[in-house]
Amino acid sequence: MKFDISPQDLDGMIQRLRQWSQQLATIRNSMHSYSQNLRQTWRDPQFESYVSNVEMMSKSLGLNSTEMEQTAKTLFILKQNLERTQQEYQRMINQRSR
Repeated sequence: MKFDISPQDLDGMIQRLRQWSQQLATIRNSMHSYSQNLRQTWRDPQFESYVSNVEMMSKSLGLNSTEMEQTAKTLFILKQNLERTQQEYQRMINQRSR
């Protein structure tokens, strides 16, 4: 039986997704903080338009971050299943060769 992906490949994908998720969350928080700081000096209708746009982008980043984290969790489960399947397959092969 051949597997097209290894647990190590899945581990790399999981780590990258978690890293990107954290980076998106950091960017989202930075955008929010920056907007709040601007509120102290910029008080006109353009500011409200700006804040509305930043809030939409921030929400989108937050959703993407959450989706990446959820995908990482799913891949972790798949990795565990793959490892278990590989171990069981190896046991079967070893038992047949006896």
